[in-house]
Amino acid sequence: MAHGWLPAWRGYYSDFNTDNEGWVVVDHTFTGTNSVPSDAGIVASDTNPPTDGGRLRVVDPSAQWCWAIAPTKFQGDWSASPSVQADITVSGGQTIKYPVVFWIGNGRGTNCANSAYHLFPLTNTIGGQTATYAVTLAPANWVLTSGSWSNLLPNVREFWIRHDLTSGCGSCPFQETNWLDNVVVRQVSLGRCASGCRRHGVARMDSGCRSEPAKNGSLEPALWDIVPDTTGASHYAETRDQFSVFYRLIR
Repeated sequence: MAHGWLPAWRGYYSDFNTDNEGWVVVDHTFTGTNSVPSDAGIVASDTNPPTDGGRLRVVDPSAQWCWAIAPTKFQGDWSASPSVQADITVSGGQTIKYPVVFWIGNGRGTNCANSAYHLFPLTNTIGGQTATYAVTLAPANWVLTSGSWSNLLPNVREFWIRHDLTSGCGSCPFQETNWLDNVVVRQVSLGRCASGCRRHGVARMDSGCRSEPAKNGSLEPALWDIVPDTTGASHYAETRDQFSVFYRLIR
């Protein structure tokens, strides 16, 4: 029997298992390391990028800087989030010249008073391979380009990921195609006291609060599966044939 305060995971995420979830791909004059982007700087765009195998396909549209822009569901208060991460699969057969960049701001152009970026080391990126790009949301790991960190995190309105990593582009002899997956902005809170036990192959969890149980095979995955048909239930039980299953309460 185990009981106590259970940390409940929540936040913003995209896994692209069904569609592109509202992400768009644009080519922009903005490099990510100076000033802020604006609609006026967009050179070409793919407003409905395709998905394949649970990943978003990011094709560099033209000769400017290629970005994947998060949908509105990522907008909000990131101040309780310890980190942001994404899985990127890089085009193979081309020389990697430019690093992955995460950029966040509270708007575009003149509407953006607070912004910052994180530039990942170029050595992290290998053509033809998938890597997780993760950075803690602490000011020491970001370059502030305008405003203040304390004013930025509570009101993130734009989240951009730069995918322009090679010399390939839509108007070049060869085209750069990368893949985006498992974009996660973690946010941790505490649930009410809950208890769980496992007897004779049956896992049971009881809760004194209105929450949904979620489960996974590890304590450190990006995503947890919500157990269906459990909203408002005071307890949940299921037959398990393995021990490596963990449960959390998601408020």
